[in-house]
Amino acid sequence: MTSPALFCSFPAPPVNRKAILRFAGERGDGEEILPLLEECLREAEGTLRFGVSYRPLPLAVTENAVSAGPLSFASRDLARFIGSKTEGVLFCASVGHGVDRLISRYGRLSPAKALLFQALGAERVEALCDAFCEKLGMEYGIPTPPRFSPGYGDLPLSLQREILPLAEAGKYLGVSLGEGFLMSPTKTVTAFVALR
Repeated sequence: MTSPALFCSFPAPPVNRKAILRFAGERGDGEEILPLLEECLREAEGTLRFGVSYRPLPLAVTENAVSAGPLSFASRDLARFIGSKTEGVLFCASVGHGVDRLISRYGRLSPAKALLFQALGAERVEALCDAFCEKLGMEYGIPTPPRFSPGYGDLPLSLQREILPLAEAGKYLGVSLGEGFLMSPTKTVTAFVALR
């Protein structure tokens, strides 16, 4: 039997304004929208929660198939990603419902702010994933490991059905799965990390 799911919270990671502008589709330096972005950052402060639920898992690969604890499925791309490693972590990271509420509110009031909140939420959850992977690297004494998520390559989004219960994402993060295997809160990421 695999070990139980665990939970950790993080302080807000440093904000990468360039990444937010990139997620918003800004091609230039974004100078004209930076004041609006700063306004959005101030408004979002205190509404985001940086949490990760995760489960250490034994990993095994056979050509095009992967076993990760109780999960077994076909994925040539994830099999290549894992390679010969036999220990890993499956995780779910979320910044909570606060940013979704802001996106919904400003979808009616200010489409520009709604777009920036979408981008801000995307940057925040990516920064959370990076912070978690960095933590794993420090714990295992290895460089910060990369992650591989459903929806990349041939790893189907439908795998979310098995991942969320295994990570106990509902219990720890309030994450649920909707139509098309999309998660709520929307700024949520699931991923595999191969450690050693």
